[in-house]
Amino acid sequence: MTNLKWPSRNPRVPGFTAILPPMYEILAAEATTPQWIAAIASVLSALGGAAGFAALVITLKRRRTAVRLPPFELRRLLHELEEMLGELISNGGMPTDWFLAPEQRRTSQLLASYSGLLADDELNALVSQARLAADDCWAAAPPVLPGAAAAGLPPTELAEIDQRLERQLAQAVTGRAVLQRAISRLDQLMRQGSGAASSA
Repeated sequence: MTNLKWPSRNPRVPGFTAILPPMYEILAAEATTPQWIAAIASVLSALGGAAGFAALVITLKRRRTAVRLPPFELRRLLHELEEMLGELISNGGMPTDWFLAPEQRRTSQLLASYSGLLADDELNALVSQARLAADDCWAAAPPVLPGAAAAGLPPTELAEIDQRLERQLAQAVTGRAVLQRAISRLDQLMRQGSGAASSA
């Protein structure tokens, strides 16, 4: 009967050390049977941990794909914010107290609750940019608008009001453009979701 030998890089311990990592080959010659068992167990444990981690990543990706369809309420909130910015633009700007109205604050707060939770990265970024533009509009808002309410103010304060309104309008135009892109992206995702549901 022909004697078969396992290939080995260690002449003192033929065969089995060929499948062990280098760190276990160092003391392979001096290893006792319990030490061999412990070494094998550690290798298998490491392989099992890697497999478990890979399974976790796959599961998370599947769950992320399953919730890619954004909530229907998001569409309404985006349109509400678009209407708010449109009103601001058509009015030539808005004072600070306009942003404190309950309906304005509610829309912004609800949109903020979706920040970072949307599965689609592009839509999430667009919603965040639109919210930031709306916040910048509030930050630029003057205490009063030019007209009767500003009558009697010194020229320097009137000039500051004009500068604030100019910045506010610029942010509103930017925000509305971003909102239109967000709504388009949302519509695209909804169509893709409907198509996937119908083909399932």
